[in-house]
Amino acid sequence: QQVRDTNGVYYFARPLGLEGSVALLFPGEGAQYLNMLADLCGVFPEVEETFAWCDQLAAEAGTPEASLRRLLHQPPDATDAQTADAEAELRKLGPSIYAVLLADLALVRVLGNLQIPVAAVAGHSAGEIAALLAAGAMQSESVLDSRFAESMATMQRQEDEAGGPDVSLLAVGAGRATVEGVAAGAGVVVAMDNCPHQCVAVGPTAGVAAVEAALTERGVICERLPFRRPYHTPLFEPWMGPFRELFAPAPFAVPHTPVYSCSTGEPFPADPDAARELFVNHWVSPV
Repeated sequence: QQVRDTNGVYYFARPLGLEGSVALLFPGEGAQYLNMLADLCGVFPEVEETFAWCDQLAAEAGTPEASLRRLLHQPPDATDAQTADAEAELRKLGPSIYAVLLADLALVRVLGNLQIPVAAVAGHSAGEIAALLAAGAMQSESVLDSRFAESMATMQRQEDEAGGPDVSLLAVGAGRATVEGVAAGAGVVVAMDNCPHQCVAVGPTAGVAAVEAALTERGVICERLPFRRPYHTPLFEPWMGPFRELFAPAPFAVPHTPVYSCSTGEPFPADPDAARELFVNHWVSPV
């Protein structure tokens, strides 16, 4: 009758789309993985074309060896050391955001060619870039050019040189109220209120450790995330300079499909300047 698989595969004998409309939620950083969509490049031409476009951007920048495909799609004979190096590179700021965005846009083209009727879109964190592009609120050629890669590289250099703040991110298998109930006074905030039973807390490493200990004692499952960027808190402001410069000249338009903001849970404002401000500032605002 139905399947609810823990890997994220769901099957229902009665199609849910017949009872309502279909919305797309685009994932953000953390969804990337080695060999992502490699199996689809030989099946859907639009996926191969998207990766080829990525190769072209790298070639035009004079760094064909830096194409994201070369990092994502590891050769079958890759050694354990090469795979570990690729995994570490894929967790860096630029490659992580770019990789997920590339996959998001490739799958948008697949769904478009399959004529899936989409009533609304939204994006989680970095996935909001893909949502805005998919809905026509932004044009890919105005954003995803060499300037995007340069901005990500600048932000990564800032992180490498400064070492980043002493913060940690903690994924918690409980809702916002549970975390806030033990986080008072620890300087830890909920940066991503994902659903009633999962959120991400961010704060000073010592404070996060105290919160983690308190939650674990209560039987709540917690997991430290493998990076220290305090996304969706005011602590991320030091990274924002290149990002603000990148999107300041990007033209925004009225989308052909409603786009919901992951900061407000409401549709993006129709005014292009207001939409741009909401999108850019969502990096320092809770999801």
